[in-house]
Amino acid sequence: MDKRTTLINKATNQEDGKKLWSIIAGFLNASDKPIKITVEEANDTRRKAQNRLLWLWHNEYVIHRYNCAGEVFGPLAWHEVFKDQFIGTDEPVKIKGKWVVRAKSTTDLNVKEFALMLTKYEVEAAQEQCLFSQPIDLYMKAVFKQGDR
Repeated sequence: MDKRTTLINKATNQEDGKKLWSIIAGFLNASDKPIKITVEEANDTRRKAQNRLLWLWHNEYVIHRYNCAGEVFGPLAWHEVFKDQFIGTDEPVKIKGKWVVRAKSTTDLNVKEFALMLTKYEVEAAQEQCLFSQPIDLYMKAVFKQGDR
Protein backbone atom coordinates (compact mmCIF):
# COMPACT_ATOMS: atom_id res chain seq x y z
CA MET A 1 0.00 0.00 0.00
CA ASP A 2 1.33 3.41 -0.92
CA LYS A 3 -1.10 5.90 0.56
CA ARG A 4 -4.73 6.12 1.58
CA THR A 5 -6.78 9.19 2.36
CA THR A 6 -9.99 8.72 4.30
CA LEU A 7 -12.41 11.25 5.72
CA ILE A 8 -13.41 10.50 9.31
CA ASN A 9 -16.11 12.65 10.87
CA LYS A 10 -16.21 13.62 14.51
CA ALA A 11 -16.51 10.47 16.56
CA THR A 12 -20.17 10.49 17.50
CA ASN A 13 -20.24 6.73 17.87
CA GLN A 14 -17.86 3.80 18.01
CA GLU A 15 -18.15 3.14 14.26
CA ASP A 16 -15.83 6.08 13.43
CA GLY A 17 -13.16 4.72 15.77
CA LYS A 18 -13.51 1.21 14.35
CA LYS A 19 -13.13 2.60 10.83
CA LEU A 20 -9.92 4.39 11.78
CA TRP A 21 -8.40 1.32 13.45
CA SER A 22 -9.32 -0.90 10.50
CA ILE A 23 -7.43 1.44 8.18
CA ILE A 24 -4.36 1.37 10.40
CA ALA A 25 -4.52 -2.42 10.78
CA GLY A 26 -4.87 -2.79 6.99
CA PHE A 27 -1.67 -0.84 6.46
CA LEU A 28 0.21 -2.76 9.15
CA ASN A 29 -0.86 -6.11 7.68
CA ALA A 30 -0.04 -5.11 4.08
CA SER A 31 3.60 -4.16 4.65
CA ASP A 32 6.68 -5.16 6.61
CA LYS A 33 7.73 -1.51 6.76
CA PRO A 34 6.70 0.93 9.48
CA ILE A 35 3.76 3.16 8.61
CA LYS A 36 3.53 6.94 8.87
CA ILE A 37 0.29 8.44 10.17
CA THR A 38 -0.63 12.06 9.46
CA VAL A 39 -3.80 13.56 10.87
CA GLU A 40 -5.10 16.86 9.53
CA GLU A 41 -8.37 18.71 9.13
CA ALA A 42 -10.15 17.99 5.88
CA ASN A 43 -9.72 20.68 3.24
CA ASP A 44 -12.76 22.76 2.52
CA THR A 45 -13.88 21.82 -0.98
CA ARG A 46 -16.03 24.95 -1.13
CA ARG A 47 -12.90 27.03 -1.85
CA LYS A 48 -12.10 24.79 -4.83
CA ALA A 49 -15.68 25.00 -6.06
CA GLN A 50 -15.53 28.78 -5.71
CA ASN A 51 -12.38 28.99 -7.83
CA ARG A 52 -13.81 26.72 -10.51
CA LEU A 53 -17.03 28.73 -10.62
CA LEU A 54 -15.13 32.02 -10.76
CA TRP A 55 -13.09 30.91 -13.79
CA LEU A 56 -16.15 29.44 -15.50
CA TRP A 57 -17.87 32.80 -15.08
CA HIS A 58 -14.77 34.67 -16.26
CA ASN A 59 -14.89 32.68 -19.50
CA GLU A 60 -18.60 33.40 -19.91
CA TYR A 61 -18.07 37.10 -19.20
CA VAL A 62 -15.28 37.36 -21.79
CA ILE A 63 -17.59 35.81 -24.42
CA HIS A 64 -20.39 38.17 -23.37
CA ARG A 65 -18.16 41.25 -23.74
CA TYR A 66 -17.08 40.07 -27.20
CA ASN A 67 -20.68 39.44 -28.30
CA CYS A 68 -22.13 42.69 -26.96
CA ALA A 69 -19.24 45.13 -27.43
CA GLY A 70 -16.73 43.45 -29.74
CA GLU A 71 -14.08 43.56 -27.00
CA VAL A 72 -11.34 40.98 -27.30
CA PHE A 73 -9.53 39.95 -24.12
CA GLY A 74 -8.94 36.72 -22.28
CA PRO A 75 -10.10 35.50 -18.88
CA LEU A 76 -6.68 36.14 -17.31
CA ALA A 77 -6.66 39.79 -18.45
CA TRP A 78 -10.22 40.20 -17.18
CA HIS A 79 -9.26 38.62 -13.85
CA GLU A 80 -6.78 41.44 -13.20
CA VAL A 81 -9.48 44.08 -13.80
CA PHE A 82 -12.00 42.00 -11.87
CA LYS A 83 -9.77 41.81 -8.77
CA ASP A 84 -9.40 45.58 -8.66
CA GLN A 85 -13.14 46.08 -9.10
CA PHE A 86 -14.50 43.37 -6.81
CA ILE A 87 -11.80 42.76 -4.21
CA GLY A 88 -9.90 46.02 -4.00
CA THR A 89 -6.24 46.91 -3.82
CA ASP A 90 -3.41 46.92 -1.34
CA GLU A 91 -1.92 50.18 -0.15
CA PRO A 92 0.17 51.92 -2.84
CA VAL A 93 3.94 51.54 -2.50
CA LYS A 94 6.72 53.45 -4.20
CA ILE A 95 9.21 51.21 -6.01
CA LYS A 96 12.11 52.69 -7.98
CA GLY A 97 10.38 56.06 -8.02
CA LYS A 98 7.05 54.73 -9.32
CA TRP A 99 3.87 54.22 -7.37
CA VAL A 100 2.59 50.66 -7.63
CA VAL A 101 -0.87 49.53 -6.61
CA ARG A 102 -1.42 45.80 -6.50
CA ALA A 103 -4.89 44.31 -6.69
CA LYS A 104 -5.67 41.98 -3.81
CA SER A 105 -6.00 38.29 -4.57
CA THR A 106 -8.93 35.93 -4.13
CA THR A 107 -6.62 33.98 -1.81
CA ASP A 108 -6.92 36.94 0.59
CA LEU A 109 -10.63 36.12 1.01
CA ASN A 110 -12.13 33.58 3.35
CA VAL A 111 -14.90 31.31 2.08
CA LYS A 112 -17.71 33.62 3.22
CA GLU A 113 -16.08 36.69 1.62
CA PHE A 114 -15.47 34.73 -1.58
CA ALA A 115 -19.15 33.71 -1.71
CA LEU A 116 -20.21 37.35 -1.25
CA MET A 117 -17.82 38.45 -4.01
CA LEU A 118 -19.26 35.80 -6.37
CA THR A 119 -22.78 37.03 -5.61
CA LYS A 120 -21.81 40.64 -6.35
CA TYR A 121 -20.11 39.52 -9.58
CA GLU A 122 -23.23 37.61 -10.66
CA VAL A 123 -25.51 40.59 -9.92
CA GLU A 124 -23.33 43.09 -11.76
CA ALA A 125 -23.00 40.79 -14.78
CA ALA A 126 -26.80 40.34 -14.85
CA GLN A 127 -27.18 44.13 -14.95
CA GLU A 128 -25.23 43.95 -18.24
CA GLN A 129 -27.57 41.17 -19.43
CA CYS A 130 -24.81 38.57 -18.91
CA LEU A 131 -26.48 35.63 -17.19
CA PHE A 132 -23.94 33.21 -15.76
CA SER A 133 -24.49 29.48 -15.76
CA GLN A 134 -25.16 27.92 -12.37
CA PRO A 135 -23.95 24.31 -12.46
CA ILE A 136 -25.56 22.78 -9.39
CA ASP A 137 -22.39 20.95 -8.28
CA LEU A 138 -20.40 24.21 -8.13
CA TYR A 139 -23.02 26.85 -7.50
CA MET A 140 -24.44 25.41 -4.28
CA LYS A 141 -21.00 24.84 -2.74
CA ALA A 142 -19.53 28.13 -3.94
CA VAL A 143 -22.25 30.66 -3.28
CA PHE A 144 -24.30 29.24 -0.43
CA LYS A 145 -21.82 29.42 2.41
CA GLN A 146 -22.32 27.05 5.34
CA GLY A 147 -19.99 27.76 8.26
CA ASP A 148 -17.29 30.23 9.15
CA ARG A 149 -14.17 29.04 7.33
